[in-house]
Amino acid sequence: MNIPKLITKKQLISFGLMLISVCWPVCVFIVLCTGMFLAFDYVLLWLDEVAPWFIGGAWLSLLVAYIALGIAFILFSARWLRHLYGSRTAQIQGRIAVLSGLPFYVVWLLFVVTSIYSMFDPNIGGAAAFFSVAGFLGFALISFGYLLLLFFFMGIREQIVPIVFLPIRLCWPACVLIGLCLVILCVLDPASLGFGQVTPWFSGGGWLLLLSICLILYVAFTFFSVRRLRGLYGSQTVQVQGSMATLSGLPFYAICLLFLLIIINAISDPAVDNGAMFFGVAGFAGFVLVSLSYLLSLFFFLDLLRPVALLISNWRVRKS
Repeated sequence: MNIPKLITKKQLISFGLMLISVCWPVCVFIVLCTGMFLAFDYVLLWLDEVAPWFIGGAWLSLLVAYIALGIAFILFSARWLRHLYGSRTAQIQGRIAVLSGLPFYVVWLLFVVTSIYSMFDPNIGGAAAFFSVAGFLGFALISFGYLLLLFFFMGIREQIVPIVFLPIRLCWPACVLIGLCLVILCVLDPASLGFGQVTPWFSGGGWLLLLSICLILYVAFTFFSVRRLRGLYGSQTVQVQGSMATLSGLPFYAICLLFLLIIINAISDPAVDNGAMFFGVAGFAGFVLVSLSYLLSLFFFLDLLRPVALLISNWRVRKS
């Protein structure tokens, strides 16, 4: 097995500069669209006084302007990325194209977390919940359309399916495990889904039963993931295997972020009771433990702990 070399500061700086060079067009596009939307609010106020009958047409005009600006921006991004990485293989160009949409994915993930959180917090108003869901659906559509058109304009259409379906192929076992645990929780005690409302029997021994079932499912899921990742990427390098193993736990990390958001809201809002605070802290600590144990188990059974230990040992030797 090839032992990975220590990542140097020069490599980190090079990666940071590469990330900036491929992501800055999307950042400029998001800032430009946000500025247009804020300025459009003043246009609506002016139209409300001058021509209120044209407000619907103004919204339609803004949508058309966004679409035209988006197509022009994607054409520019395709030419920019082709200029930077046109001499590379189609697979590398596809990965760079996916990486260039990182700001879209970050905003989409933010709306995902806020949408899920709005489902559990009764204090959030209907307008805020609608805004979160609309943002989630909108940026999911924008991200998918961006990738589709970017791959088309860059001439690497054959890379769309393998790259787009990579997260699905890696993350569906974790999603199935989380779904099964939620179904079991709902079957054992449906009232517990009411944000902290549990029946007396479930508070006594029900949690133990649920924990035992989830632990059995978790162990079986971990062994299944190890065999699956070894079958898919066993012939790849240590870096590739480690990256895929880390990416396969993405659903666990997303739930950790959700519970962290619940904790922040409980700290900032004095109206939130102690039960919600305890729920957030316990959920965050639990899923952090699940994520760490999952990664350690994968790295152990995939024989990746020894390369990581040697990498840390080499780093300490070079530092001293």
